[in-house]
Amino acid sequence: MKKKDFIAKVSRKTGFSQRDIDDALHGIFDTIADVIGQGDTINIPNFGRFSGVWMDDKTYINPMTGEEGFSPGHYKPKFKAAQRLRNGMKEV
Repeated sequence: MKKKDFIAKVSRKTGFSQRDIDDALHGIFDTIADVIGQGDTINIPNFGRFSGVWMDDKTYINPMTGEEGFSPGHYKPKFKAAQRLRNGMKEV
């Protein structure tokens, strides 16, 4: 399902305009990115947990050129679905 189809479906289900749904989704996704980028966790009951996993600094060698590079430490996004969501997926 594409984003616009998802927005249309939520709009029909809730009665809110598609514009309002789109604005809300952008706000939600931006907030999730900000929170997990700081290393915090967001737990949404019956849905799942968003968290950031710290990836340490590392050096690497480019196999094409043989040059050495450096990747600074950063948070990598992680999502773990709640049991209720996983069970719901099995029933579909």
